[in-house]
Amino acid sequence: MDIFQIIQESGLRFDRVAAKLFPLNLHPYNALNRVIANRGELKASQLVILSKLTNRSVDSLLGLHWSGKIGEGGIILTRGAYGVTIMPLENVFEVWGDKTLMKRIETPDGLTVKQFLAMVDEEITKLK
Repeated sequence: MDIFQIIQESGLRFDRVAAKLFPLNLHPYNALNRVIANRGELKASQLVILSKLTNRSVDSLLGLHWSGKIGEGGIILTRGAYGVTIMPLENVFEVWGDKTLMKRIETPDGLTVKQFLAMVDEEITKLK
């Protein structure tokens, strides 16, 4: 995910995006620059914020084989017969198959998007 390009294409100011993504950080602009320089990653909750700020779907932000959208319950990803509902504020995700809840999994705090997606892929592989 090229966050620099995403923000640039959205026409938003970097300092405002940084303040929204890192509201508790004393230097949010520096924190955003670390992510852009691949020395840090966004958490799922930050991905939700970036998606809303840029008016882009989650799948277009991630550039992955999952399709996604923002729903009332959180981020909803789909791939084939499987679906995943991510609730970043609750640190939980649910795996759905054929419209049936297959598993509800707690995620550790501070999990990056990359780590989270690896965890989702691993869980779906176990369920197959």
